[in-house]
Amino acid sequence: MKPRDMDIAAPLYVKCAMRLREWINTGVYQPGQYIPPERQLSEDFGLNRLTVRKSIDQLVRDGLLNKIPGAGTMVVKR
Repeated sequence: MKPRDMDIAAPLYVKCAMRLREWINTGVYQPGQYIPPERQLSEDFGLNRLTVRKSIDQLVRDGLLNKIPGAGTMVVKR
């Protein structure tokens, strides 16, 4: 994550969710596209895998992502 993400006072999973939401909103991840696996995201962000999972779960609840068992996590088509 960029340093500006660390400046805000929020739990790490919230910061991770904010970054993923930003990437979805700016088109880094397009609707219908799968995001990288939790393991890869945890390495990329330097966070625990459970923290990344909690971030993804939040975005699923917010309607931005859809978990597909055995396939991965996809950006929801709007």
